[in-house]
Amino acid sequence: MWWRLKRSEFDQKKGAGTKRAFKQLIARGQVPGLLAYAEGEPVGWCSVAPREDFSALERSRILRRVDEEPVWSVVCFFVSKPYRRKGVTHRLLTAAIEHAREHGAKIIEQMIRGK
Repeated sequence: MWWRLKRSEFDQKKGAGTKRAFKQLIARGQVPGLLAYAEGEPVGWCSVAPREDFSALERSRILRRVDEEPVWSVVCFFVSKPYRRKGVTHRLLTAAIEHAREHGAKIIEQMIRGK
C-alpha cells in the first residue's frame, strides 16, 4: 500500500489499516498484484497496476512522468527467503508484463524501492 496512499495516510493506517485498505481494493474487483506459488504455497508477490493507481508515484517529483502516455508500473516485489536467487523475481516480472499487456498496457515501467 506504500505506493497507493499518501505518506500521512500510510503512516496512520500502518498494519491493520493498510490490510483493510488492501482488502477493499480486492472487494472493488481490482487486481493489486500477482502471486508466485511453489508446491501449492505462495512464495512471492509482485505489485503491478496502471501508474495512476499508485498515487505516491504520481505525486513524486523525482519519479515524475516523462510524458502523458498511459503506463503500467511494477513497484514492489517480495520473495520468501528460501526461494530467493531461484528465478522467482524474473518469473514474477515476466508474468506482470503479460498481465499488463492483457489489460491493454503498451508501456511498462519498473520502480525499485529499497528500504
